[in-house]
Amino acid sequence: MRIILGASPIFAAGNVLMYLKGCPGTACSSVSAVVEFPGSSNYLLQGLVTYANEAKRKILGVSHATLKEHNAVSLEAAIEMATGAHTSLDSDFALSTTGIAGSDGDSEEKPAGLVMIALSDSTTCWVQAIKLANRNRNLVRVMNCAVALDMLRRRLLDETPIVDYPFIPRMEDKIISLD
Repeated sequence: MRIILGASPIFAAGNVLMYLKGCPGTACSSVSAVVEFPGSSNYLLQGLVTYANEAKRKILGVSHATLKEHNAVSLEAAIEMATGAHTSLDSDFALSTTGIAGSDGDSEEKPAGLVMIALSDSTTCWVQAIKLANRNRNLVRVMNCAVALDMLRRRLLDETPIVDYPFIPRMEDKIISLD
């Protein structure tokens, strides 16, 4: 089974995706983009909205210490969300997003439009912080979704998942070996 996005086959038989989010509304748009194609039940295991910190801890295993020390909008939380989902739910890949889509809850340190995106497989977790400043809430969600799915697409094509986009500043990134 394979799904075509544009002209590129991105899902091979046997790949299972788990998608979760903490950034408001992103799971809806990302899961909608993935299930738009016939046969999506062959590769989409589950989509979760773990908006509250308690859900991040209980469902995904994000540590209380991480949330206390780094906050839910952090590379560390995104990593624990993706690796926790990948491990506990036995998926081939897990994508996680966490961030601040609008002005509610933003601060000087973590402004609206700051988004963390992580992709985990069995050996590696790639995570990046991007800044989608001066964009409305909906555009932040849509662009966050596009970058997350592009990371997965690149990984499935054996390309590096984290790349520079001329219109999206990347604040930080990490590649973590899970071996």
